[in-house]
Amino acid sequence: MFWQSARRWAICPILIASSLCGCCVARHVEMNPSGGVVAIPSNTNSCRSYNHRKAEELIRERCPQGYEIEREGEAVVGQTQYVQTNTQTTGDPLLAALRIAPVEKVSKETKSVQDQTEWRIYYRSKSLSTKTALLKESRKTRNPP
Repeated sequence: MFWQSARRWAICPILIASSLCGCCVARHVEMNPSGGVVAIPSNTNSCRSYNHRKAEELIRERCPQGYEIEREGEAVVGQTQYVQTNTQTTGDPLLAALRIAPVEKVSKETKSVQDQTEWRIYYRSKSLSTKTALLKESRKTRNPP
């Protein structure tokens, strides 16, 4: 009986850790009085990585009166350089040690660069955009062309 309950408790940290592996990191990369920009690792909304949903929750916290998404898209935030080296050795090391035949090494290096991207959502607060529209409309009525 004791071992069965101990086994259950031993599994709990594993389950918690595995559930956290798919967590989302939504963050503000820019904030201003009228809106901002939220970044997420990728534009997914599937099981284990609800990135877009988490981003919208973050925006709703900042704009409880509502918001408008102006645009969204992929942004390059850095680059990763990969270097692969292939070395081919010909000859016999034993003969080379006796100085009878040389060992030749030919190395070939391949470099590649990959862009690191994230998905960015540009938004503005509806309350501020409504106020701005009303201000512009009132200016037009006061100053007819």
